[in-house]
Amino acid sequence: MDRGPQRSSRPQRFGRIDPFAWIPVVSLITIAALMIVSGAAPIGVGLVVFALLLLLFDSWVNRPDPEAAPARRPLPENRARRPREQPRTSPPPPAARNRPVPRQQAPRLDSRPIPRQAPPPPRGRPGPRSGAGT
Repeated sequence: MDRGPQRSSRPQRFGRIDPFAWIPVVSLITIAALMIVSGAAPIGVGLVVFALLLLLFDSWVNRPDPEAAPARRPLPENRARRPREQPRTSPPPPAARNRPVPRQQAPRLDSRPIPRQAPPPPRGRPGPRSGAGT
């Protein structure tokens, strides 16, 4: 009476729901509950329907693809297995490659100083801005 996972010949329409899909769903249902309590029931019901559609869409997107993972057949016993190849190792690079190369600053094409903009003229005398003192 082993009731392990059974495979059917028809493809599944829905898969597992992604855990991260629950973040917007819980938020939508919380806002919907607040909307229903505050008197905006049609908007709250609409948010609940949208949350359920979001879960349905996520489950549909995560459905298993039957063509991507075909069932594996066991290897025949009389087939000889190939020995595993040893991984190839490349020789270490020459020592000259490992030294850091000193960076040189690019020469300036023009040795003249950069002209600066003149400062703005002074703004008059500081003091109160209202005309009460004059």
